[in-house]
Amino acid sequence: MQISDFRSESNFAMPKVPCERKLIIYKQEDHLPVLEQPEDDFFEVTKSDVILMQKRLTENCDLLTKTCLSTVNTLKLQEAERRRKSCLYSVVRIHLPGRWAMQATFYSDESVEDLYQFVSSLLKNPNTAFELYQAPKYLIERTDSTLFDAGLSPMALLILKVKDASITKAEQLFNEEWLKTKQGDKSVAVAHAQQSSVLNAEHLAQSKTDGQH
Repeated sequence: MQISDFRSESNFAMPKVPCERKLIIYKQEDHLPVLEQPEDDFFEVTKSDVILMQKRLTENCDLLTKTCLSTVNTLKLQEAERRRKSCLYSVVRIHLPGRWAMQATFYSDESVEDLYQFVSSLLKNPNTAFELYQAPKYLIERTDSTLFDAGLSPMALLILKVKDASITKAEQLFNEEWLKTKQGDKSVAVAHAQQSSVLNAEHLAQSKTDGQH
C-alpha cells in the first residue's frame, strides 16, 4: 500500500475541510508497536524561543505597568500556543471488538464530535450507540472541544465500546466487504503515524521561522 504525502496542504495552513484520513483497518493478530509520544525535549523552550517571547512581550505590552504574575501568565499562554502549533496532525488509533483496530488522521483543531461522526459514518448502522474511551476507563465525551484540547494530539489510543452487548465483533459493526477493501498492513499504520510526527516537527519549525520575521 502506497503512503501518500501530507504535504499537499501548502504551507501547513489549516484548510476548512478535513485532512485526508489515511484510514487503515487491520486485524490485531500480532502486537502492533505502541504509538510513541514525542520526547520531552520536543516541547522544551529553547533559548531562541525565550528571546522571541521576550521580544513579543516588549513590542506588545507595557511591561512597566504589568505585574510579574501577568508576565508569567503571558509566557504560559504563549507556551501553550507553541505546543498547539507543534501538533498540526493527530493520529487516532481505535481498538474495535473482535481484535480489530482502525487508525485515521485528523487535524488537531478538529473536534471530538468530528471524530465521533467519522466513526459513525463507517458503521453498518450509523445510529449504533457507542462510546470512545482512553484506557483504562476514561470516557471521551462528545463535545466541540478540539482534539488538542481533549488531550488526543499528537497521538491517541482509544477503545470503542458499543452499548449493545450483543455486538462482540467488528463484522457486526462494519460491512465485511468494506472491512476487506479498507484493510491495510500494520507497518503502513506505523509509517503513517511516524510520518505525521515528522510533519508536526516541520510545522513547528516553520512556525518558529515565521515568528522571527
